Amino acid sequence: MTTDDFADILRDPEIRVTEDGFYHNRVGQQGYWATLCLGNKWYWYSVSNTEVAIHPDEVLAAIVSGTVQRSGSYKAGRGFEATIRHEEHSYMLGHGRNTHGR
Repeated sequence: MTTDDFADILRDPEIRVTEDGFYHNRVGQQGYWATLCLGNKWYWYSVSNTEVAIHPDEVLAAIVSGTVQRSGSYKAGRGFEATIRHEEHSYMLGHGRNTHGR
């Protein structure tokens, strides 16, 4: 998988957000995260430095316009993760097994 592949997933009209919420990092900065499902495949993203929910379309725009800082496989090739920097946010993208047991 690549960031372009992840962008294509976000363009699919069948993608759905299954869970989302806010988090605080170690220095107290708030961010937003979401888990997505398309068929039987699971994806997720988190966005740093935000106090508002970030729609998948906004993540897509960041992938298209931002700078890829890191992209590649993890867990012996069984997953994908990437970091995109766009404006004042870092967008962390991921794909792998559903860890929520659904």
